[in-house]
Amino acid sequence: MTSLWFIDAWAVYDGVAFASRSAPEIRGTTRVVEAETTVFLSVPDLEPIPVGRITTGLRAARASYQDGYFDLDGTEIAFDTLEDIRQSVRRAYIACGLGPGGAATPPRIAPEPGAPTAGGSYFAGALDPADLEPDARPLDVVRRLLDEEPERLRRAVQAFGEGVVLDWEAALQHRLPATEDALGELYAVFADAGIWPGVEERERFVNDHHLLAGMHYLTERRYNPPLNPSPRRYSTQRLLTVAPCPSLPFPEPFSRLSDPLKLSLCDSEYLSSGGLAKGVPVLLAVMLVGVTIGGPSTFWHGVAQVFDHRMRSAIDWLERQLPRPVVPEVADQLLNGFARSWLQGPPPDLPGPASAPPSTGPSAGPFAPAPSPSTETPPEPDWLQQVIDDPWFTVRPEDPPPTRSAP
Repeated sequence: MTSLWFIDAWAVYDGVAFASRSAPEIRGTTRVVEAETTVFLSVPDLEPIPVGRITTGLRAARASYQDGYFDLDGTEIAFDTLEDIRQSVRRAYIACGLGPGGAATPPRIAPEPGAPTAGGSYFAGALDPADLEPDARPLDVVRRLLDEEPERLRRAVQAFGEGVVLDWEAALQHRLPATEDALGELYAVFADAGIWPGVEERERFVNDHHLLAGMHYLTERRYNPPLNPSPRRYSTQRLLTVAPCPSLPFPEPFSRLSDPLKLSLCDSEYLSSGGLAKGVPVLLAVMLVGVTIGGPSTFWHGVAQVFDHRMRSAIDWLERQLPRPVVPEVADQLLNGFARSWLQGPPPDLPGPASAPPSTGPSAGPFAPAPSPSTETPPEPDWLQQVIDDPWFTVRPEDPPPTRSAP
């Protein structure tokens, strides 16, 4: 029988796994040690590192790693190629709270179902009724508008960015310097990305909505980083992990601006429908973290042309990063459901180590990532307090970043 690839041990939250190639009939028997090849995979590149014996992976499964990969019926999932396993490990790793930028995200609050937020209502008011058509493919709509009606797409992206600011300003119940600094830097990031064509448009928006933090940074301090650069305290990736995501009646609400982007990278069906209302949040996030600020200069090109170039670059980047339909269907559906449970609702309970032997499959289900030395389950603090307390969030050029212990 043709040899297939299997996951022997998997630390889902850490993005590491042992995998081996062997004949399916020896899996779950004492002959499992006769595997042809065993490799170790680890983020960020997930390049396979040869391992001398499969027993190394089997020992990891007896410690802090998940024991194999099984479907809901307890049948072990086989993969045709090692690339399929790499894609699975990557998608689950992103879904657990990691995304472009690499550092683990802070705990989040659960999104509130029901009516849209103030920022969501503001965004919906800027869209045409046709933009709320849920059956259209988001990227197809975005590309069509970019080619045929770029002004309409620019306005939608600007309105969503302004909705983010409105929701964050509304959440600032206590005027703490650190949280205001973080929001002020988000204003700066949006300005640098071209969300507002100029200083006048920014100040008009801030003053019309009486945004106190915005007045402090844009009016009193004349905070304008593109013209007057200053050291950044927070990376853009970190800002996206605490900035709120304006909520609409559909799709399902998210709590952080980074969540729609992460779901699009690990759920193969997320961008199959939803229209412009789903495409714009992903587009804005990619413009901030997936596209290097640069390209055509406004000296030779108009502001609108530069912004259109950044949107097109963001779409190209996203399409290269989307999940490829190469994994087995059962694995794909499990990965999609796992991602949605993390990003479209309260995080699931973290089961303990799977103690059942490989012959019967792990007792805790297809995803039973046990806490490892580098993976702890922190409490759920207020998301604004994370801006102050999370050491991953603050960027100090003079200090090395925190390190994560090897599995």
